[in-house]
Amino acid sequence: RTKDKYAPALLESLGGIDSEEAWDLRERFSDEYLPWVLISLRGLKSDRAWDLRTEHVCRAPKIIIKTIGCSNDPRAWAIRNASKSYAKEVLDSLSGLDSGDAWRLRMELKDKWPNTAVSSLGAGAQSERDWKFRWDLLEENLDNHLLIKHMVKAQLKSLSRRDKAEARRESGAV
Repeated sequence: RTKDKYAPALLESLGGIDSEEAWDLRERFSDEYLPWVLISLRGLKSDRAWDLRTEHVCRAPKIIIKTIGCSNDPRAWAIRNASKSYAKEVLDSLSGLDSGDAWRLRMELKDKWPNTAVSSLGAGAQSERDWKFRWDLLEENLDNHLLIKHMVKAQLKSLSRRDKAEARRESGAV
């Protein structure tokens, strides 16, 4: 039996790997290195991965939420809804999602975690609705420096896109 100091790194490296060998390692180390076993679920979409997430969401919600990414799977939404009152990582898992469910969750949690709600849009989100959400939250939280940072990041992304589009027009590429 390997009481391996490299087990956490090995398990983390299994993210996205859904092979039998990977599952054998997860099983072998699950008693002693459960957090890393759970982290290794990152990027997995199999029923086996979802079953393990569901089994441990009450025990390690923040880790589990980090493994679902911006999944639109109904099981991801069940995990988000079960964890939303105490894990701001739920908002992080919405990055780039523009669905009605994503917006409902942002609106529900915006007063509790305003800067995380804004960052959940992603700096690349540039719609009128995205900017209204940002500005409304900034108006309600003028002293929130992290929120201001997210606003600046989004504005810089917007300017960068405009500069690239202008350069393409000038070069005749459009």
